[in-house]
Amino acid sequence: MPTMQQYFRRNTYRHWTAKGRFKIEPEILAESLFFQLWFNDKKLGTYMYPQTAAEELHDGKHDDVLGFSAKETDVPSSLDDWNGLE
Repeated sequence: MPTMQQYFRRNTYRHWTAKGRFKIEPEILAESLFFQLWFNDKKLGTYMYPQTAAEELHDGKHDDVLGFSAKETDVPSSLDDWNGLE
């Protein structure tokens, strides 16, 4: 059985773009597992599922906070297509 640290590392998603790095990482909040969506050092949101975070980012939910369109940076809606780069 994997340790919590191994689980967290395996379930952290990264996608590098020319504008910066997006990251979705697990976090325990109030004894429940959630996923935090980040752009560089700015937290964009908290989600129950990492796929939802990727889809909403791609669909423009965070464009106002980012100051640009995430779609223009080619952020994929599927986590399978995130490039994993730092």
